[in-house]
Amino acid sequence: MNRVFVGLVLAVFLGALAAPTLAQQGTADIGGRATDEQGAVLPGVMIVLTNEETGVFRQVMSGEDGSYFVSALTPGRYRLAATLAGFRNFDRRSLILEVGKTLTINFALAVGALAESVTVTDVSPIIDVTSTEVGGNIGTSEIVELPAPNRNFFAMVALLPGVQFVPSSQFGNDTIIASGQAQQGNNVTLDGGYNSDDAIGSNAGGQTRTPLESVQEFQVLTNQYDAEFGRASGAVVNAVTKQGTNQFRGVVFGYFTNSALTAQDYFARLNNQAKPESSLKQWGGTFGGPIVRNKFHFFGSLERITESPNRAFNFPARPELNFSTVEHREAWNEMVRVDHQINANNTWAFRYLGESSPQIPIIQTRRTPTIQGTLRSPAGAAAFTDETDLDQTMVGTYTTVLGNSRVNTIRASATLEHWYHGSICVRGQGSEDVFDQSKCPPTLYQLTFFTQQSPEAQGPWDRNYQLQDVYSWFVPDMKGSHEFKVGTTYHYTILRRTIQTHMNGGFFFNTDLPFDPTNPRTYPERFTLRVGGPFRFNMHSHTIEGFAQDKWRISSHATVSLGVRYDLEVSPVDETGSPLFKDPPAYPVDSSRTDSARPVDR
Repeated sequence: MNRVFVGLVLAVFLGALAAPTLAQQGTADIGGRATDEQGAVLPGVMIVLTNEETGVFRQVMSGEDGSYFVSALTPGRYRLAATLAGFRNFDRRSLILEVGKTLTINFALAVGALAESVTVTDVSPIIDVTSTEVGGNIGTSEIVELPAPNRNFFAMVALLPGVQFVPSSQFGNDTIIASGQAQQGNNVTLDGGYNSDDAIGSNAGGQTRTPLESVQEFQVLTNQYDAEFGRASGAVVNAVTKQGTNQFRGVVFGYFTNSALTAQDYFARLNNQAKPESSLKQWGGTFGGPIVRNKFHFFGSLERITESPNRAFNFPARPELNFSTVEHREAWNEMVRVDHQINANNTWAFRYLGESSPQIPIIQTRRTPTIQGTLRSPAGAAAFTDETDLDQTMVGTYTTVLGNSRVNTIRASATLEHWYHGSICVRGQGSEDVFDQSKCPPTLYQLTFFTQQSPEAQGPWDRNYQLQDVYSWFVPDMKGSHEFKVGTTYHYTILRRTIQTHMNGGFFFNTDLPFDPTNPRTYPERFTLRVGGPFRFNMHSHTIEGFAQDKWRISSHATVSLGVRYDLEVSPVDETGSPLFKDPPAYPVDSSRTDSARPVDR
């Protein structure tokens, strides 16, 4: 079975190398038509697109019908220069190519000598007339100028129609709801690479938080995506990071507050408790520039966050348990990116982003599965939890221009996460490979709070490795122009779980009164316990994505978009060691007999 599956993966992937495709995840396109001043088409016009900040360029020649198309460009500000013997040079600057969009620029050449030039200064078009996708783009100016106290660009996604921002009290877990769909149903990409959580989707936003100063722009699609986008029932968030330019430039920022700028919590003041020393410190910077001008550039960022928000809890039935304190969260976030144009036909880029964010302690409520569905608050430091979290994402891209109308991009990426969440007791024992929650005291669930011990103890690992091939082919004169697209992506995902939550047991009480052996009312009603030892889960999943699409531009006013997409996921589960299945190949079959005594398998 494994050999057959590996053969299928290789066949599909290698087959894509010889097929026409175009994917705009992390890139932009531009196209149009060249004519003379009377409107007659001009074939053979040499068109050069140059990134005005990096000097990186691409050149193509207009076809028999005067049309041209340049795909897989890094988003940014471009200059378009066109030359043809017997005509004046054409020069148009400050064309903004946005991520995921196709810019249409038609131009006319005037008769004259090559030494003469016509320079056009105009506002860059903002509408992609070749796409039916519903969504929008947020650029650098909005990201820099709009406030975002949580330093997460997901807060700005809600500026677009049909998107609702869902903030979180936990660090870096902000997310969105799009078009009324579940918040875990979004697909987040960064520089064309996967940046979602394979276990919980986008329930906590992107896998690795991208600093605001490192985001160049992002696109959000809420409906009618092209076939190239998939793995989403909600929105597609398509973001790109900044790259270095031909000028050395950087940004330094800092934001600091402390308890002197905040009022005392109402319950702390009511109970005559001391004011906690809350604080927020955010500082960091970015720096980028040329390694070799017009060819090789770098960009990097570093961000440090320490936060101590106030947490106050009030227990009317047990005022001696009232407390007011602070949580403590911190994060180191670092990113580095390099881009290199080897020659006119070959470029490569690499980007790494990582964030380490321990949160010690976490003070959070728990909704327990009781008849009342009670939401209980922690009472005392013994009921607090800790969490360490390491998120990383990286992507490498190699783009090759194959002739005047074909471009191939190979992209390899990885998304990695390891977080570890547990009670004070288990965290004192070591890593999730050695701790034993059953050695900790049981949790006492009173009517409105829990105490003595938190039941939390788990340590997941998530790994997603991605290999993608994208290849574009522009056909200008086949009853209109065609942007043929076919793409193939292979994911290898490893999900590992070690869970000991509730192995310490828990007593449930129907009162907030302290336990009194002489008062039966204070006796526990029931006891819960995870049995069978820790839950250990190790799943290896294989996913193949494939799409084919044609944007057929019949005229300047009509474009037909045709596409097909197929996704296949294979997730074998190893039952070795399971007491239910002594023989791993012998999976259970529910068999019954019908009236005709013929077996029916379900």
